Amino acid sequence: MADPRIDSLVSRIIENPPVKSHQFDAFITIPNGTLYDVNTAFSLPVVSFSTGTRSLEIKEYAYYGVKRKIPYKRKYGNLAITFKLAQDGKIQKVIEEWMDLLINPVTDILTEFQKMSTGRVTLQERRFNNKAHNWLSGPRYEFFEAFPIEILPILFSNEEKNSTVNYEVIFAYKDYKFDN
Repeated sequence: MADPRIDSLVSRIIENPPVKSHQFDAFITIPNGTLYDVNTAFSLPVVSFSTGTRSLEIKEYAYYGVKRKIPYKRKYGNLAITFKLAQDGKIQKVIEEWMDLLINPVTDILTEFQKMSTGRVTLQERRFNNKAHNWLSGPRYEFFEAFPIEILPILFSNEEKNSTVNYEVIFAYKDYKFDN
């Protein structure tokens, strides 16, 4: 006879499986208003992403006695997204055009803020429902006023085995919202 505690544990895991880090959708909106579903528009899905940090800037303050740390401003880090680089280089072209929209590559003049601030990156996790055998939407991260600030070097190598080339982009953003 099976132990009821184990049966209970198994049923809870089946009802609420752990998040699998490789199951998410990505959407990018660039300042010209174009929305890209990254998994379909570029024929290759996003490989990985790391959510940016969120912290508070603090100052030490003392008024007769022990110094205290007082928060005074929100502070955000950067968002890193790794794409598979396709043969046609679509994602590479879009990201580089986006960077050219921000700062004109010929004149080095910054685009006016109203146009620049419309960039957005949305990352939506997906979970598989074992009972219904379908996908459910999971938590969503939405990054506002996002724009690419750095394209990391692309590593090409002569390997005997088949391998893919990754294209990693670092984004800055003003704020993000987490929906569960």
